[in-house]
Amino acid sequence: SRRIFLARIDAPKRRLMNHDAVEKLLHDFGFEHVMLDGMPFAEQAAIFREAEIIVAVHGATLSHLIFAQPGTRVIELLPMNHLQPCFWTIGQIEKLDYSIILGSEKPSIVSSWRLDVDADLTIPVQTLKTEVEAAIAARDHSAKPQKIALEPAQ
Repeated sequence: SRRIFLARIDAPKRRLMNHDAVEKLLHDFGFEHVMLDGMPFAEQAAIFREAEIIVAVHGATLSHLIFAQPGTRVIELLPMNHLQPCFWTIGQIEKLDYSIILGSEKPSIVSSWRLDVDADLTIPVQTLKTEVEAAIAARDHSAKPQKIALEPAQ
């Protein structure tokens, strides 16, 4: 089981403005920062199949969720101006434990009649920390053998 972080650090749009703070937080919880560019497809699929928790900035990489095991915890970092449910929908179909953290974007120079869906975003680190702690606690709890107290029949 792996904890992976997909950040879009090399992408030209929807980059994580507070990447360093997010990466440090996730590293402290045992996440590995994964970059799929140039990686063979089979290895990309294996990373998602082996993941227990996935934290990812919204982007096409999340289409690989189809390879994740049911129950995999996914935390999608989604720009507020780009409320797309496509990967959440995949998560529901694949029976993933899915949540979304909305990020804020810096003001952009875009016509007022449309949203800037390509804007870079900032994620509230404390919110992410709370989500990750809950995900790890849930995993730890489900991994422990359950004790069943049996009372003698009377």
